[in-house]
Amino acid sequence: MLEVLLIVLVVIFYVSLANRLKKLEDRVYGAKILGGAAPQVPSAPQQLQPQTMAASQAAAKADVQAVMMSQNQPIATGFGNQNSNLPIGENSVEKFFSWLAEEWPLKVGVFLLILAVGWFVTYAFINDWIGEVGRVSLGVIFGMALLAIGFYRASVHRLQGNALLVLGSTAILISIISGIGLYDMFPAAVALIVAFALVVFMTLVALQQNNRALGVVTLLMGAMVPMFVFSRVDISITFLYLFVLTAGTLWVTSKTAWNALNVMALVVVLLYSLAYNSFSGFDSNFQNLVFAFVFVFLFYFSNIFTILYKKTADTDDLVVAGGTGILFLTWMMMIAPKNIEVYLIVFGALLFSLGSYAIFSITKSKNPVILYAGVALMLLVSATAIQFQGWELVIAYIAEFSAFIMISLYLNRQEENASSTTSETFGMILYVILFVLSLTNIEKIFTYLGRSNYNYGHGSSTSLIMGDLFVVFLLCIMPFVITILVTQLFDRSQKANYLNLVRFYGLTGGFYATLLVWIMTHLMVTDQMLATMLSLVIYTIIGVLFYVRGRRDSYGFFKAIGGIFFAIVLFRLFFVEFWAMDIVGKIVTFFIVGTLFISTTFIGRKNNSNDGEIKIN
Repeated sequence: MLEVLLIVLVVIFYVSLANRLKKLEDRVYGAKILGGAAPQVPSAPQQLQPQTMAASQAAAKADVQAVMMSQNQPIATGFGNQNSNLPIGENSVEKFFSWLAEEWPLKVGVFLLILAVGWFVTYAFINDWIGEVGRVSLGVIFGMALLAIGFYRASVHRLQGNALLVLGSTAILISIISGIGLYDMFPAAVALIVAFALVVFMTLVALQQNNRALGVVTLLMGAMVPMFVFSRVDISITFLYLFVLTAGTLWVTSKTAWNALNVMALVVVLLYSLAYNSFSGFDSNFQNLVFAFVFVFLFYFSNIFTILYKKTADTDDLVVAGGTGILFLTWMMMIAPKNIEVYLIVFGALLFSLGSYAIFSITKSKNPVILYAGVALMLLVSATAIQFQGWELVIAYIAEFSAFIMISLYLNRQEENASSTTSETFGMILYVILFVLSLTNIEKIFTYLGRSNYNYGHGSSTSLIMGDLFVVFLLCIMPFVITILVTQLFDRSQKANYLNLVRFYGLTGGFYATLLVWIMTHLMVTDQMLATMLSLVIYTIIGVLFYVRGRRDSYGFFKAIGGIFFAIVLFRLFFVEFWAMDIVGKIVTFFIVGTLFISTTFIGRKNNSNDGEIKIN
């Protein structure tokens, strides 16, 4: 404990010193700028009219601000903004330590007093210095006195007053919780009532001061109280308290735009939900289901209305949107009856889809639309995983992911100068997931082909792999459909975006088409050697077409594809078929493949008199 405190003190001292140096540099630099434009002092005093003096002062202030802005220097407004003393460009951690560095002895003293009060109450309990009622009463009176002093002091010195307010609230809560936990002096619900009263009081002070930091501390204080009476209070009372706390937080946010409080409230509700399910467990009854939908609707509609009102969404709004979907899915997995679990999750997917449509229709803002659509997809994927399994699950995912990708591409097309966006990257990731899922299906198909080859016939029914074949077929068709959609929606002027999408989905479809050629020839042709020869010849023809087209149009991508097919054929010929085929098969296969390789030298040359015409020289 001592080591941690020393480290914190060292960090505070360092930040405080750095801030002081920064302020000194800014003042010196500002003095140099202002010194160059200092007005000349007249030799004799002059009488100026009030209007002239005001105009001169305003002009001088505008000049100073213009100079400071040109040098990227902060301008002190003098209005006592609570954040004006923080260095510009700091991250959250630096801002926190900067806040600690300001009047740091006061904050350390408050922390030490909180420890002392807690230890004193514990020590008094152990040694029986004061009666049970007196012990709790003394702590409450001490806390109320600090609240009164802090409230008065905040009007004179805000920082000192707020520190005393936090200390007094903490002393009251420690006393009440200690009385409940050690002596059962009153019901555990009293702690929640007292905590709620303190939260209301502290919130009003924070609103009066327009102090977001005090609002954050107040929410954290109110959120921690149920933790100490978790096992003594019925679940309905605990979550009713959390509901009131959350509703009040959302109300405060609507008045102040402190959106970070919404994220904190959502995290608090989610953590308490997971904790209660782990330690006590939820009953799949109507009451808990109502609580789940009440919390979800509270966050969902408040966030939707916030985005619609602002016509845009900041990071906190997006986090709340995604967190609400996670909260909904978590509750449904914990408490929803199994016979309607899928239907409830699908309802949630439809709800978030409607939210995405409403935001797009009114704001045309892309980020919240994509996020709400992504949450809807997550819920739909979860419901699909519950309902299906095996190849049926993969087929359902292909349909869902492809629909999501095509819708997101259409929405991106509605904006000018669309570039490679998060939604398009996410779509590529979805197809990578589909590739991983399809590996099991591909393995089953090739296992079946290997058994058939070993038995020199197709004794087993192909119905065993029909679903797996359908997976490969869909993964061949759908990427080409998306590729065609990209060519229709995007202009070729958007070259980087256009080529990336076309290449990715084209290569994906080509990969599965290559697999289909091998699979279908070996399923349709009884002689496995002949089937292999046909597959290699088809691969060679495809490679020749791509290679010749790439060379003719000086398009390296097509030449690379042709080279890949050539490499596949050569690898198979020399490392597999060279030892597996009989002499007749090798003669025929090597003759045909060799002839096709030689043809690349003569096909696709440009005629000097007629450019673009393909001729055989």
